[in-house]
Amino acid sequence: SVHLEMPLPAVASLGAAWDPVPSVTLTLDAQRVFWGELDELLFTPLGPAPEDSVALGWEDVWTWRIGAEARRPEGFAIRLGYAREDSPAPRSGVTPLFPDAERESLSAGAGIDWRGVVIELAYRLTVLDDREGVALPDEAAGPDGVYESTEHDFSIAVTRRF
Repeated sequence: SVHLEMPLPAVASLGAAWDPVPSVTLTLDAQRVFWGELDELLFTPLGPAPEDSVALGWEDVWTWRIGAEARRPEGFAIRLGYAREDSPAPRSGVTPLFPDAERESLSAGAGIDWRGVVIELAYRLTVLDDREGVALPDEAAGPDGVYESTEHDFSIAVTRRF
């Protein structure tokens, strides 16, 4: 067994929303994530083994999101969104532990307020850029392989307020 502490970075966000007409909302969001503050991960075994640290060398990054929502008076809404996230990991930090890369996401969703119950459905496709990586962070040789990733997220929410 092992214990890992990973402090989360500070995040600065700035967002704006605009209603060009009463039934449409457009949004823009920018975030700066301060991953550079996280120098290493420290694994502490729960036994007699020594502590082991993994150097990260991560950088601060930007995340950008835009979205739109159109609403009908009957309580029906449709939503679309796009996001672009940079990766904090340098090439030497792209390992099986953190196979991170820049990513883009497209999302779509719909919601309806039916007799006081809100039902929402959503889908998000996230594609990470192909990224070369190493097996161990301290290897100075070239990359050991390429990490590829595509993510499909489906969600359903049912809300009843009392």
